[in-house]
Amino acid sequence: MKLQVALDRISSQQAIELAQQIKHVVDILEIGTSLIKDYGMGIVREIHRVVPDVTLLADIKTMDEGAYEFESAFAAGSHIATVMGVAPLATILACYDVTRKWKRDLMIDLLETDDTKMAQLNSLDQALYCIHLPKDEDQAKILAKVQQFYEHYPHINRVAVAGGITLHQIPALKRLPVEICVVGSEITQATNPYAKATAFRSIMQA
Repeated sequence: MKLQVALDRISSQQAIELAQQIKHVVDILEIGTSLIKDYGMGIVREIHRVVPDVTLLADIKTMDEGAYEFESAFAAGSHIATVMGVAPLATILACYDVTRKWKRDLMIDLLETDDTKMAQLNSLDQALYCIHLPKDEDQAKILAKVQQFYEHYPHINRVAVAGGITLHQIPALKRLPVEICVVGSEITQATNPYAKATAFRSIMQA
């Protein structure tokens, strides 16, 4: 299991400082949607400059103009970019094509994506599928949501999980074939983010 830390709802300077602080104990650094909305692709380029050896995810949540937005994200230094599962199929396929051209990774954010749409998407075998519980929902539901996903789509083997993940939930998630666990404020708002990230990483690798 890989640890992805989401840098969100903070200033650009805080994001850069956090990236430098935790770069050795994370697998993926996510430049969150709020940061990209506040600072544009410049924040992706800057974090890539200060931590060039860390895998970066640009959480751009693409809904349209897939090729343009993914080209922009990858050119700025991201290794993974996100498209919404509820986006038009043509947009998702455009993102998928650009991703393969760049030899990078596509993450499909499944927020509010229903079974009808999943039937169109579940054959994109190189994509990462992110089971995402929205911040405004009861975060305790995440484990049930992940288990339900695997019951419906057992053939999908690249899965990420996001939504209020805590240390106590990691052992249960480890029993499922989750590739990436996304953690945000549980680490970034901790008194000692490095120590908290290290604790997550230790449990994931135990």
